[in-house]
Amino acid sequence: MKKKGNIVFDIAVFSVMLLVVLLSFYVVHNVWSSINADLLSDPDMQAGTVNETYTAVGGFANSLQYIYIFMFICMVIYLIIAAQYIQTHPGFFIIGIFGLIIMIIFAGYFANVINDFNEDASFAEQKEAFSIGSNIGLYMPLFILLIGGLVFIFLYAKFG
Repeated sequence: MKKKGNIVFDIAVFSVMLLVVLLSFYVVHNVWSSINADLLSDPDMQAGTVNETYTAVGGFANSLQYIYIFMFICMVIYLIIAAQYIQTHPGFFIIGIFGLIIMIIFAGYFANVINDFNEDASFAEQKEAFSIGSNIGLYMPLFILLIGGLVFIFLYAKFG
C-alpha cells in the first residue's frame, strides 16, 4: 500500500498548534493565578482542605510548561515517523522547500505574537512561569527550520 501525504502541511499544523496551545496556557495560567490569589486571600477559604486543594490545582497550572514541552517533543517524533513512512518523489523536494520557507515566514509572525504577549505587563508572571515554552515560541522560526530540515532528511534520504 502506498502511503502519500503532505509533510509540509503537517509542519504547518504543528506550528499553529504550538502557538495556540502556548497562548491558551498563558491565558489559563493568568486566569488561575488571579482567581487563586483572590480565593486564598479570603479568610473563609483558609480552611486546610480548601487551601490544599487550591495549592494542588495551582501546581497543575505551573506544570503546564512541562505539558507544552512534552507536546512539542511528541509532535517532533510524529513528524519524523510520518516522514519515514511517506512515499514521495524527489522531484517534490523543491516544492517542499518553498513550503518550508513559507512556514518559516509564518513562524516569524507567530514569534512576534508570542513576543507581544511576553511584553504585555499583565502576562509578566506567565513569561516567568513558561520560560522554556516562551523561548520555543520566540525562536519558532529556527525550530521550524531545524525540524523541517530533519523531516526532509528522513523524507528524501530513504533507501529503496
